[in-house]
Amino acid sequence: QENFVGRQKERSLLLEWLENDPTPMLSLVAVGGMGKSALSWYWLTEDLLKRGKKFEGVIWWSFYDKESSFERFLENSISYASGGKVNPKEIESTWDKMQVFFDLFRNANFLLVLDGLERLLWAYVGLGSPYQGDTVKEDENQDFRVCTDPNVAKFLQWLSAGYPQTKTLITTRLFPKELDVIVGCRRMTLEIMDKGDAVEFFKRQGIKGTRAEIEEVCSAYGFHPLSLRLLSGMIVHDMKYEGDIKAWTKYNLLPKLVPKEHHILDLAYNSLDKKRQAFISKLSAFRNPMDYDAISIFNLFAFQF
Repeated sequence: QENFVGRQKERSLLLEWLENDPTPMLSLVAVGGMGKSALSWYWLTEDLLKRGKKFEGVIWWSFYDKESSFERFLENSISYASGGKVNPKEIESTWDKMQVFFDLFRNANFLLVLDGLERLLWAYVGLGSPYQGDTVKEDENQDFRVCTDPNVAKFLQWLSAGYPQTKTLITTRLFPKELDVIVGCRRMTLEIMDKGDAVEFFKRQGIKGTRAEIEEVCSAYGFHPLSLRLLSGMIVHDMKYEGDIKAWTKYNLLPKLVPKEHHILDLAYNSLDKKRQAFISKLSAFRNPMDYDAISIFNLFAFQF
């Protein structure tokens, strides 16, 4: 993301895991909006690839994307790792595709990033999962953390059981239950932003104010990365205050809500003009992701997005 800053401790831990820890898998766990995907992408592109870290291949697969099923992940991975020599469409079952996958990756130096793995768990199953927050229906046996597909559960256990040349980074809101007792998966919880990082982020966003003023504002939103990104954008584009931190007083009118991202999303929506609110309201009626051409049909207001 633009103006990504900090997370130096977490990036160092990720690098230490990759280079010195024999554990094949690391799961990065945090509530929504904490910046799991942004951290993972920055670490991969800036700390590894741009600094010359060599892999036989890198696969980033986001389960947030349209039609990004586990089956399609296997098919694309097989095609990529085999250099197109293996046609996954000719492999009959998901189980057989898993076998071919591991044959290809068994002795190869690959890095896999499985982003948004919670979409494969029972807590986030269904058409409403893109709009679901962090409040999930829990049960005594923790079955809400179970994989919806037994093949996925077995796949994760295999990945974490002994393919030392291939490393797997998972980002997820919930830690899969099937990995609870697996020694080959290391767990890392992503916490709120560091105060200094939050101040630096606001400065890079173009916000004017003292360190104390910025820290006060960030503290009110619990140093939650998504909330701060939305809030900083609203302040920067405020026509009256023109990026001055004092604009925060204008956007601090709603009562405090938990979780705080609901609060900031309300504020962000209410800060838009009526035309943009109408545009977003039309898009919200669609349950599935839409491509640019489809979205353009509803852009009747002569503004760019």
